[in-house]
Amino acid sequence: MLELNVISTSLPRDAAPAPLDVLRAVAQAGAGDYVLLHSGPAAGYSVIGIDPLCRLLVDARGAARVQADENVARQTKVTGAIESTMARADAVGGLGVAGRPLEALQAVVEAIRFPQTHPMVGWLGFISYDLARFLEIIPACTTDHLEWPTLCFTLFRHYLVFDPAPGGATAHALDIAPARFDWPSLVQTASSAHPEDAPAVLQPHPSPAEYAAKVRRAKEYIAAGDIYQANLAQRWDIRTRARPEDVFRRLCAISPAPYAACLRFHDGTRARHAACASPELLLSVQPGQRGRRAVTRPIKGTRPRDLHDAPRDAALRDELVHSAKDQAELTMIVDLLRNDLGRVAEFGTVRVTEARAVEQHPTVWHTVATIEARLRAGAGLAEILATLCPGGSVTGAPKIRAMQIIEELEGFRRGLYCGNIGVIGDGGANIALNIAIRTILFQEGRAHVYAGGGIVADSEPACEYEETLHKAAALFRALDLRSESRL
Repeated sequence: MLELNVISTSLPRDAAPAPLDVLRAVAQAGAGDYVLLHSGPAAGYSVIGIDPLCRLLVDARGAARVQADENVARQTKVTGAIESTMARADAVGGLGVAGRPLEALQAVVEAIRFPQTHPMVGWLGFISYDLARFLEIIPACTTDHLEWPTLCFTLFRHYLVFDPAPGGATAHALDIAPARFDWPSLVQTASSAHPEDAPAVLQPHPSPAEYAAKVRRAKEYIAAGDIYQANLAQRWDIRTRARPEDVFRRLCAISPAPYAACLRFHDGTRARHAACASPELLLSVQPGQRGRRAVTRPIKGTRPRDLHDAPRDAALRDELVHSAKDQAELTMIVDLLRNDLGRVAEFGTVRVTEARAVEQHPTVWHTVATIEARLRAGAGLAEILATLCPGGSVTGAPKIRAMQIIEELEGFRRGLYCGNIGVIGDGGANIALNIAIRTILFQEGRAHVYAGGGIVADSEPACEYEETLHKAAALFRALDLRSESRL
């Protein structure tokens, strides 16, 4: 284990800042790369990490590189751990490139061990949906214009953990030498004024007719027996000079979500940001007395909210509850995820603990299921993530064929959208990853907004298009695209 001095100091109640205030302060101070995982004031812990100690970045082509503090690199020999892992992967007959991004991640996480002061203190980062290209045979039907990395995880020097219980926040420092970070002073440097953003301009995007044609093609694959369901998304490209942290602040006000995240990193050629208001959990792993407990909570089934008309809002909820189509969608994905978890679980421990529940969100109603299992002792981080990523709710069933059809029909690479954002701690024994839906990717003066839905045999193309607009509504409002006539 790396000999780190771990400083954990509770901030006074009157000095404990809010997560979004810290985010703005960090962004305005030019503090470099950061990751904020934000659960909101009532949903659970939030954490922000700044000042990288070590970062693993695997680019879109699968090349892995580690950037580490000199002292960390010397004490842990993390670079050598990556090189030896890659050599072992090459030596395994038939493995080739497949699985190597996750093996690199496991090698780095296991090479740098430190005292676990809090489950939210660890490697913060993301996995791209396009990790699937290193795990399965997916055709290359589109050009990867954004070239988001396959994965990027960072161990930071400083963390601020926000506790939902009274008492506020706790600062954690991981350093070779004792380090002090003045969080309250940093927050005081943030401007309380809201910056004036230039108007956002929507670029041309698929028309309702074009999206409907893709839905009909997906239904043809379903009728032919290729798949039971496919999650089909669309993307809007928006020119904007808005600061991502301010868009995220507005997004959290419009559509607070339990697995929200905002991040910034530089990949050597450009700065990239993501703002995510995800309500969906891909995977939670926590150690327990009887082994590691894994939980996944897929979402399938959506209706818009009507906050101005309570009877209509209730009617929309009831419509979702009684929809045979939406129930069938969720049932199929639950079955898929039971099988996925079963590949890394102890025999007989996979259980559906909640088959279908209704969740209330500020802009939509959702139905969600909960599946739990106890992981088998020999299941490593790479194997677990390779089994579950991408999440079945954003692919369809069967998963591999659905991903192949998605590649053919969507016309773009998803990148981080429908990938995962979260934390990996304690050498991989502690994991919390969302599914990055309700997500905006920012780079080079553009914001890229994504939304999709599950297509099944009785899907109506016009309704499926409307569902994508309902899901994207909060993202458009956060970018100040408020009028549907502008879409």
